[in-house]
Amino acid sequence: MRLYQPKYREKSKDGKRKGRKKQCKTFWLEFRGPDEIVHRWGLGTDNQDVAEIVKAQISSLNEWAKKGLNPPDDLIAWVRQQSPKLRGRIYKAGLLQTEQTNSTKPIQEHLKDYIEYMSLNSKSDYPQQVKSNIKRIIDACDFKFWADVDGHKVNQFVGSLIKAEKIGRNTGNHYVTSFKSFANWLKEQGKIRETPVIQSVDYEQAEQRAFEYKEWSRLLEATRKAPTRYGLTGFQRYILYKLAFDSGLRRNELRSLTRTSFDFKSSTVFVPGKDTKNGKEALQKITPETAALIKELVRDKMPSIKTFNIPNCSQFMIRKDCEQAGIETENYKGKIQFHSIRHTLATMLADKGVQPRTLQKILRHASITTSYRYYTHIMLGSEAAAIDKLRGLEQGDVKEQSA
Repeated sequence: MRLYQPKYREKSKDGKRKGRKKQCKTFWLEFRGPDEIVHRWGLGTDNQDVAEIVKAQISSLNEWAKKGLNPPDDLIAWVRQQSPKLRGRIYKAGLLQTEQTNSTKPIQEHLKDYIEYMSLNSKSDYPQQVKSNIKRIIDACDFKFWADVDGHKVNQFVGSLIKAEKIGRNTGNHYVTSFKSFANWLKEQGKIRETPVIQSVDYEQAEQRAFEYKEWSRLLEATRKAPTRYGLTGFQRYILYKLAFDSGLRRNELRSLTRTSFDFKSSTVFVPGKDTKNGKEALQKITPETAALIKELVRDKMPSIKTFNIPNCSQFMIRKDCEQAGIETENYKGKIQFHSIRHTLATMLADKGVQPRTLQKILRHASITTSYRYYTHIMLGSEAAAIDKLRGLEQGDVKEQSA
């Protein structure tokens, strides 16, 4: 293994070599790797002391690789600190075994590989949502390499977001699920040996409650007259809530809408598969009244401009409107979230006797069980009305028996 500064001849304007030889200012390294191939690497430094350190470390890696043994931890730590270009050369030259290669690769690079893999099997923006969830955890917990990952830290961070009401428990579980899926993929690919223990966040199914009939009317009326909040006027939020209720679209699906998403003649809204949660196209019916409001709203908008700039903190936006309308944002049934609008649609449709299959189709659920178990709630007075139907049954039984 040798360290040297190569010499070269100056080039003329026509590209031909001529003139005297000159010595390169930066140092190069030449060595024969474990694969018996001679490698010549430009080290990109003119500092001989730095170049000597790199030479010594590469020499050590080369010796360990030729013996088929794992290098010591301090050498692995040194590799982690190097530039992506030098690390890439070390990997390509076979100076590290697969396990060491993966342990020296920054976790952000592993994440990039994972999202590329997910994107091959999904046409929606779901992989980017997963990336956002995982990246937020990585950045907050200061994970540089997989060796830094601590399941307890992940739980603490997600728990702190929920406690501060920056996200709901359900969203917290999406964060945890995203990170666990990432870890499982790394293990399946042979990039890590063990996955960290990360606990799911427990939450009650009544976390999000539906609006009662009178509450829903009061919310719309109060919002229509309310001031601008979170970048949307009161009238824009009023239309947004009505559209969310009519269509059953989720927040991110509503975010994707532009003027071209609507067919005002048929009163429908279309969402391509790349923007839906399940990756399937959605064509949802809305009321003519809501369609007319949206038509006026988007009349002067460019076709590519989003109809609504919905904030990430949409739960706080709707709670502010609830407070103005005198609606409890939290009670024994749960909390009001933006997603409560979708729950309200499901509950009111079920309460009006809409057939289960129709409800499932409107909500675009794969299973009727999901539609009824998680999205329909008991409306105020429903239980009392049901019990009231039992009145007189005993007298009726007596008359039948007498007859």
